[in-house]
Amino acid sequence: MTYQSLCNAYSFLTNNNNTQLYDFVKNFNEEYGFAWSVSPEIQIISDALDDDGHSGSSFAVVMRACQSIFNGNSVLSDYNKIN
Repeated sequence: MTYQSLCNAYSFLTNNNNTQLYDFVKNFNEEYGFAWSVSPEIQIISDALDDDGHSGSSFAVVMRACQSIFNGNSVLSDYNKIN
C-alpha cells in the first residue's frame, strides 16, 4: 500500500455522493475480509480504484486503513510516512 493509494481510496469513499459505500467500509465485518468479499459494494470500490493496480492483499490493507480512519482509530496523516 502506498500513501497515494490510501488517499485515492479515502477521497473516493468520502467524496462519493453515495454514503452507502462509506458506511459499508466503516461497518464491514464479513468473515473472510475485504480481499475475499463478493459484496457488490466491493466491486464498485475496486473498479473505482482500478488505476492503483491493487492486489487482493493491498486492496484489503487500504480498506482496513480507511475503516480505521472512519471509526476514529487513526487519521489519514498517520499513514503519511508510508511509500
